[in-house]
Amino acid sequence: DDGAAVELEALRGRLAAAETRADAAEKASEQARKSVDKIKKSAERKVERATRELAASKSDGDASAALREAHAEEVEQLRSEHAVALAEAREESAAALAEARSEGEAATAALEAAKAETAEARAEAEAARAQG
Repeated sequence: DDGAAVELEALRGRLAAAETRADAAEKASEQARKSVDKIKKSAERKVERATRELAASKSDGDASAALREAHAEEVEQLRSEHAVALAEAREESAAALAEARSEGEAATAALEAAKAETAEARAEAEAARAQG
C-alpha cells in the first residue's frame, strides 16, 4: 500500500508538472499566435500601403504619359505653326526682294536716263558756247 501510495504521489507530481508544462506551452502558443496575428496585420497594412502607392504611381504614370502626349501634341502644333510662319515669311521676303529688284531696275533706268539727259544738256551747252 505504501509503495502504491508513493507511486500515486509520484504520478500526481508528474501530472502536475505536465499540466504546468502544458499550461506554459499553451501560454507560449497563445503568445506566438498573438505575435503571428500582429505580424500578419502589419504585413497586411504594408501590402495595402504598397497597393495604394502602386495605384498612385500608376495614376502618376498615367498622368505623366498624358502630359507627355499633350506636350508632344503641343510641340507638333508649334512646329506646324513655325513651318507655316516660315513659309509665309519666305514668300513675303521673296515678294519684297522682287519688288526691291524692280524698284532698283526702275531707279537704274531713271539714273541712266538722267545721265543721258545730262550728257545731252552738256553737249547742247557746249554747242551753244561754241556758237556763242
